[in-house]
Amino acid sequence: MGGENGKWVPKFFGQFLLEKGVITQKQLIDALEYQQSRVLKIGEIAVQQGYLTPEQVEFINEEQKRTDKLFGELAVELGYLTQDQLEKLITIQKNNHIFLGQILVDKGYISGQELSKYLEEFHKLQRPIENLKDLIPEQHEHFDAIQIILDMTIKLFRRMPHILVKLGKGYYYSSIKNSFMITYVDFTGSYDFKYFFNLPKDLAYEIAQKLYRDESIEYSDELVADFVGELANVISGNITSQLLELGLNITIHPPVTIFATETASYSPPPDHRILAFPARVPSSDFTVGIIEKIPPEERIVIPSKRIRVLVADDSALVRIQLKDILSEIPEVELVGTAKDGDEAFKLAEIHHPDLVILDLVMPGRSSSELLEYFINHSIDVVVLSGLGNTPQIIEDSFRKGVKSVVAKPLEPQEVKKIITQIAKEKLG
Repeated sequence: MGGENGKWVPKFFGQFLLEKGVITQKQLIDALEYQQSRVLKIGEIAVQQGYLTPEQVEFINEEQKRTDKLFGELAVELGYLTQDQLEKLITIQKNNHIFLGQILVDKGYISGQELSKYLEEFHKLQRPIENLKDLIPEQHEHFDAIQIILDMTIKLFRRMPHILVKLGKGYYYSSIKNSFMITYVDFTGSYDFKYFFNLPKDLAYEIAQKLYRDESIEYSDELVADFVGELANVISGNITSQLLELGLNITIHPPVTIFATETASYSPPPDHRILAFPARVPSSDFTVGIIEKIPPEERIVIPSKRIRVLVADDSALVRIQLKDILSEIPEVELVGTAKDGDEAFKLAEIHHPDLVILDLVMPGRSSSELLEYFINHSIDVVVLSGLGNTPQIIEDSFRKGVKSVVAKPLEPQEVKKIITQIAKEKLG
């Protein structure tokens, strides 16, 4: 496979030529640096076209630092550019992109004839694997991008001896069990997502040993994580080059590894989902996929890994105490706090909580009316009582269907234990 000390070197076009011995590493770096220096920014092109002034570009750049939006998107939002103008600028930017192969020819590192020869050979290796489209959810907004991600994953895994990857159909999940290590790379820009693979220990070690063929090395979990991270980084670089050809503006970030000893089950950030594809190699099974934002119209139907909790108490101090306690429970999302019965009823209708922590004595709607509403709508209730945990209160409350009764003043560890147990029961 080539590479120093037997280290595996994957093939995107520049490294493909490097592995072939057609160019040197110094020549490749020189060409890449030149290519990067010739990339025109949207703001620069907008000034050249007379759409923006340098002062406006500077202002948009400053505003961009406070958001996660692209320059062009923000310029349109602020009214400095129209959508048609932005599309024209993007077209100009693409047309001014200089292909790496042409730079190598211009610098005299290869001939035009060599470029044609090696491009043809390289493109044969890059042809998409045909049936991947059947594995991807049909209506996915970035269907082509997902196909590229899977295609490059298979091809670069296959560069390692005896690791022939087969993928299964992808499905959405709200969390995944960590087999041994989850390694991901953040992609930001036109399409924000995390590319990941979830590897069992034996496969992670096998990959490390195949990437760096040195039997004298004593492999550790940390060293294996470095090698797997390098693999993720290389695959992500190849994915990026393909996504750029689709017209997406993409930046990748350093790989991150999470061990099962740290996080046994991974849940994505709020309003995100996991699109996971089961994968198999001769020696093991693993998972590959992406973590992405849920489209707004779909968020209501995606199951959460946290329960939604509403707090209702007329004491500001108690509301603050409960907020602090709940913030320490990973399985809980606090959706609102109410200071009286009427507000509790209103917030419950808006947020559809899984659990309400309810004071028995508040202004507005009575606790009996609220309890009836919550129980009838399959909302669990934990009752707060300032009268103490008397047998009569316990009996009356449980008869009405509440999950638990907590006496005031609150004992934080007791409250945390009760809410955590309810959350785990609801989440299965």
